[in-house]
Amino acid sequence: MILLVYPALKNGIETSEMKRIGIKIRLRKEEINFMNICELLESLHVLNESERLYKEYYSVQNHPEQLKDFLKTIDPDFLAENHLIIPDIVDYHSSYFKEDMFFIEDKSQDIMVMKHNCFSPLTPHKHSFFEMLYVLEGSCDHYINDACFHMKPGDICIVSPEIMHQLGVFDESIVINFLIRSSTFEEIFFSLLKGDNILSSFFLNNIYSKKINEYITIDTEQDTELRDLLLDIMLEYIDRPLYYIEIMNSELVTFFAKVLRRYEKNCHLPPFTKKRDVQSYALVHFIRENYRTVTLGDIAGKFHYSDDYASKLIKSATGYTFTQLHTKIRMHKAAGLLKETSINLQDICDDIGYLNPEHFIRMFKKEYHMTPSEYRKKNKH
Repeated sequence: MILLVYPALKNGIETSEMKRIGIKIRLRKEEINFMNICELLESLHVLNESERLYKEYYSVQNHPEQLKDFLKTIDPDFLAENHLIIPDIVDYHSSYFKEDMFFIEDKSQDIMVMKHNCFSPLTPHKHSFFEMLYVLEGSCDHYINDACFHMKPGDICIVSPEIMHQLGVFDESIVINFLIRSSTFEEIFFSLLKGDNILSSFFLNNIYSKKINEYITIDTEQDTELRDLLLDIMLEYIDRPLYYIEIMNSELVTFFAKVLRRYEKNCHLPPFTKKRDVQSYALVHFIRENYRTVTLGDIAGKFHYSDDYASKLIKSATGYTFTQLHTKIRMHKAAGLLKETSINLQDICDDIGYLNPEHFIRMFKKEYHMTPSEYRKKNKH
């Protein structure tokens, strides 16, 4: 994942295309937004310094003498400063990227947006966050473990945390990367997760389970409204005006909601290849659907397991004991009610199956490091 963040674009600049057709930028808000997207599109077509270097490296890889001369011109310090990889100079096998390696400029950011560098070498890697790839123009080959997917304009692939993958863009196609924190995903995107749909299942199964769904692919059929919504998120990230983080989060939820409204039939999860994955998915789904009163005995009875086997399978699939997972799911439901409604604490306890409000408060504080009332105040709209 060799990436570059574009510098901020300034309002009030005419692009060459605008000049050609005689359009003048006016200062009304909606036109500024439109023009900024035009400027962004124009800038994305220009290869940056890193891409130019990679393009030259790509062109000489099969010419030993030219490659030798090229490598002599490379400054290793430049590679290190820009996080670039030339395998003939830097030995590269695979890398693991943590959230704190990327989300460093503003600790409160939940989303990062950047263009994938064209011509960058194939670099197998995995990370602790979700990564969404969107093909704006052209095409690319996306390798996930042993599978290869050819992606075309409008295609999206969301890769789960901890999944090895690599992207091949060996022409001037434009692919945009959206990096999404997994540590705060549940809190920020609660309104998306509370629905019964393929996207909420994908994200929640990755939050609560281990590698049940490695990725999800979506064909948006080159929907221009969805394209412009993603470009607007990118503009917010680049310009960073007041409340840009809140707007980016809100627009990404809107994007996912519109994807579900129009193209849920085009959302595809990989088929399960192991019986244990099927069992794990079914167990987690059953607990989520029956969170209010479910017991380990209920699970064992539903799937015809012994209590001991059901307990071991849950631990293996999620990393949590049944009690820990059940509590985590109920606390998530409570957090949503605190954030989205004004119902009182007793009613929330009743809704998630807690008879003792004091016990609920203790468990909520353990999960979110604040009391329910503090959480509601913090997340008040």
